[in-house]
Parts: sequence; structure tokens; C-alpha cells
Amino acid sequence: MNQKESGIILSWTTQGILVLSGLIYTPIALRILGQNEYGLYQLTGSVVSYLGLLGFGFSSSYIRFYSRYKAVNHEDDREKLARLNGMFLTVFLCIAGICLLFGMILAANVTIFFGAGFSVTEYTRMRTLLILMVIGMALTFIDSTFSCQIAAQEKFFYLKLIDLFQVILNPFISAILLFLGFQSIGLAVVTTPFLQFLCIGQQVPKHRRSSL
Repeated sequence: MNQKESGIILSWTTQGILVLSGLIYTPIALRILGQNEYGLYQLTGSVVSYLGLLGFGFSSSYIRFYSRYKAVNHEDDREKLARLNGMFLTVFLCIAGICLLFGMILAANVTIFFGAGFSVTEYTRMRTLLILMVIGMALTFIDSTFSCQIAAQEKFFYLKLIDLFQVILNPFISAILLFLGFQSIGLAVVTTPFLQFLCIGQQVPKHRRSSL
């Protein structure tokens, strides 16, 4: 079975587990958090998700330029690849910085952006959730260079395997944190893709990492 076939199978498996975990986990989260707390978490997550638009399709651009490089350059010619990686890593770092800036502006002005209708405690909770989720989004941008390089090398099995592990572990760890009383803050910590960032960074071969 090649990388594409295994990637497709893992992708469909991930989607199935995602649907199943949603049916099991969502009622548990609603019961423990309550409608107000869970709604606050969902609202904050929806707002932060719009920051993902800052990517502007740079991931697809990297794969395109990487494919063109591999088509016209020798396998051992790493200087141009190093320049390509360095350029896109710089771009994604800048995007991550902009994401953090916008996120901090949102967190500092929650009463303006979200309007009235929330209590002081809810505004404080919303500000904490924004900070945690924005940090997670920034980390996602930073690891984009590494994940895109793996995708450009058609290592789909590894990327989809990470997605599968996240879909399995996130609800499990989230449920544990909820039972321990961490509430929506615990959920925000779990959704921060720090584990994915570390795994992808370790997966890039050493000679690739040295060229970044």
C-alpha cells in the first residue's frame, strides 16, 4: 500500500472517529460545563478560527514551489532548498506574529468586540480562552513549514496518523480535564497543537532541519 492509499484510509478513519467522538463527547462536555460555559468556549473558538485566514494559501504555495524545485534540481543540491525553507519559515513566523498581535488586541478589548450581555466572570474567562487559542493558532502557523515539507514529500501516512492520534487523544484528555474541574480552560489547553508542533519538528530529517 503506497502513501496515498494509506493516507486516504487513515483520513476516512479519522473522519469516522471524529463523528463518533463528537456524538459521545459533546453531551459529556455540555453536562459538565453547562450551556453557558460550553457556548462561551464555542463562541471564542469560532472567532479565533477566523485568524486562520491569515495563512492566505501559503501552504499550497510552498508545496508548489517545492515540487518545481525537485523537478529541476538535483537531489543533493540543498542550497536552494535551504533558501526556500528559510523564506517560507520566515513568512510563517511573520504570520504567527501577526496572529498573536491580533489575538492580544482581541483579548484586551473583549467587551468591545463581543458586546454587552456577559458577566465580568465570563469576560475574564473569554479573555483567557482567547489567549490560549491564539497561541495555539500561532503554533500551527509556525509548524506549517515542516508539515508542508512532509506533505510535499508525499509522506501522507505520517501526517494522517498525527491527525488520527489527535482525534483520539483530544476528547479523551479533554474529558479527564473536565472531570478534574478545569472547565473550558482545560479544553483550550488541549486544543493547543503543541504536541503536533513537536512531533512534526522531530519527523523532519536532520539534514532537512539543518537547512532551515
